[in-house]
Amino acid sequence: MQKKIATFTVLLLLSLMLASTQQFFGIITAQASNAAVLYAPNYWVDGVDYGDELTYTSQCVNSIMSLFCTYGYNYGWIYNCQNTYATVSAYCSNTQYAESNYDKCAIFTKGHIAPWGADQRPPSGCGDHFALLDHYGNRVRDCYEVFPNTQGKHRFAWIWHCGTAFSYPSWQDGDGWTGMPYCWTRNPSMALQGYYSNTGSHVYLGFCYYSHQFRDPTGYAGHDYGYFAVRVFTYLLQYHYSVSTALDLASQDAFNQPSYTGTPLFYGEYIGNPSQYSFMCVYGNGQGLGVPGY
Repeated sequence: MQKKIATFTVLLLLSLMLASTQQFFGIITAQASNAAVLYAPNYWVDGVDYGDELTYTSQCVNSIMSLFCTYGYNYGWIYNCQNTYATVSAYCSNTQYAESNYDKCAIFTKGHIAPWGADQRPPSGCGDHFALLDHYGNRVRDCYEVFPNTQGKHRFAWIWHCGTAFSYPSWQDGDGWTGMPYCWTRNPSMALQGYYSNTGSHVYLGFCYYSHQFRDPTGYAGHDYGYFAVRVFTYLLQYHYSVSTALDLASQDAFNQPSYTGTPLFYGEYIGNPSQYSFMCVYGNGQGLGVPGY
């Protein structure tokens, strides 16, 4: 009996030594392959922002950050970039770093936008290019700051800025590729009705015309649009649902609507100054993908 115990002990020690050796030399690895970057530039725009919108935006983005840190699967890098840190150079360097070092990337950013470009095309009635505004009001342009730093690895992009669904499918003009959807994903063929689609490897959420302020009420139980955004990420990260399912469940929580299709984000409403018929678009694979492409 003692001999058997001794033999078992030796074998156990050998197995532990072998496992340690494998880990030391990298034979067994657990390489994290996902990256996520969250932005709240909090650039104040008179006549648009009101009350504690910027403070509340930071609170919501911090809640989303907590969800990524607690429930995000296989993330090697998660970065919360807010206020004075959310500059043009930060958008560029963070995007380049994420795409160069990780297989799948996710981005969420909430703020303002500036249309630009000479080609006045419908339906936006403004320039064919768009730029996110950083904390100081400087421009993160689609074809100059975003496109050169992406390689198609942003499987999930939610750009909560006005006009960020326009100019897609993209085209090239004298400045370069148009619009945020293509410049973030590098995917020229995402389904335009992505809420219903289960094909493709990217999902992109953006707005036609105005995006709601986070403090805007949903009309149900004192909830607002910031609450809706946090609930979407709760279902994406904690429960690993698809984007479409997460939108449905968050719509129940925030709007008392059993489906995203029953909310103004889907069917549209007149908001902003001047008032425009505004809604949120889901491009790509809404039914098959979560964050950042499960």
